[in-house]
Amino acid sequence: MIYSYISSPSQFILILWLPVYSMIIAAGSSVLAAMFEVDLEEKTTRNVNIEDIRPAVFKQLLNYLYIGVAPDIENENMTADLLVAADKYAVEPLKYECATILCREIKVENVVRLLILAHLHSVSDLFQTALDFIAKNGREVCSRLEWLDLIENYPRLCFQATQLMLAF
Repeated sequence: MIYSYISSPSQFILILWLPVYSMIIAAGSSVLAAMFEVDLEEKTTRNVNIEDIRPAVFKQLLNYLYIGVAPDIENENMTADLLVAADKYAVEPLKYECATILCREIKVENVVRLLILAHLHSVSDLFQTALDFIAKNGREVCSRLEWLDLIENYPRLCFQATQLMLAF
């Protein structure tokens, strides 16, 4: 067994059984590397407490670090969460793969959410693809409740999208 984990609704603890496993994970994530290299509790116990990522998502991240593949990456409920985890743990190739998949999946129903996601996690390709989609489909996008969320919570993004719609 390479790793095991204990999970509850509020936390997830990764337990690495051998030091070599922490080295493999550290090679793919500078954030996790810092946990295992600095004199932190994670280095001595080889336990990492994960509180803000669902266990299923983190398992996909670990699969990617070990074998270069996240089997459920194209699952509609997984891709965005996996992008967030990849960003948090600095796994740039996985973040890029997730962004590429999300670019292909943009539609009126999810474009605002994906624009915000791209903005928050600095994913320029996804950001630009979402803006372009909004510019071309402004009437449909602006009639959705998600657009109100964008107006209220991200007025600069809304302004940027509106400018593109007017120019289109």
